[in-house]
Amino acid sequence: MTKINLAIVDDEGLIVELLNNFFAKTNNIAVILTANSGEEFLEKLKKKDPLPDVVLLDLRMKQMNGIETLNVLKQDFPSIKTIIMSSYYKKKSDGVYVKTGS
Repeated sequence: MTKINLAIVDDEGLIVELLNNFFAKTNNIAVILTANSGEEFLEKLKKKDPLPDVVLLDLRMKQMNGIETLNVLKQDFPSIKTIIMSSYYKKKSDGVYVKTGS
């Protein structure tokens, strides 16, 4: 089975660390990139080879939020799949998720 290359982006360092440790115990997922902001993620992504297959992306981050990051990601790296993660939820946000393909 082919490994899934994963990126984790969250401004909470503890969340990034916990998810990284969790996925390290799996056989079919490799965390190849972590970042604590949208800006840091996009900068690292420009230099990354291979690219991640999937990114776990926090919705609410300081500076560049998850939606802004996702818009750049979809434009510049359309092959990367995205999973939005957040403890923040409002029904009106569902349209944004569908529109951006996350």
